[in-house]
Amino acid sequence: MEPVPFVYTTDMRRSVDWYRRVIPAATLRVESPYWSELDIEGLTLAFHAAESVSQGGAAGISFVVSESLESLLERLAEHGIEPVRGIQAEPFGRSIVLEDPDGFQFQVNEYQT
Repeated sequence: MEPVPFVYTTDMRRSVDWYRRVIPAATLRVESPYWSELDIEGLTLAFHAAESVSQGGAAGISFVVSESLESLLERLAEHGIEPVRGIQAEPFGRSIVLEDPDGFQFQVNEYQT
């Protein structure tokens, strides 16, 4: 799995434009109203739409898998791990949401090829 840090935003266009001005090497890789990604010299910084963001901002991490989500879910089930949210279609492919033992939720993405 490849980790992908992301920033929650209430205004996707504003945030993407701001980060592109701050990081001139950033190029737009994925753009949608709900999820966008910048490529920064081979690293990814993503943005996730949110209804609101607390003062000080909010960020998280997602993971990109090369195996199918069905295969991942089967492997996790063998360890008693169930998703918080099952497979969902996304503009970039599909995703699931997992929750760690401390309640931290993160998304696992399977990109369309």
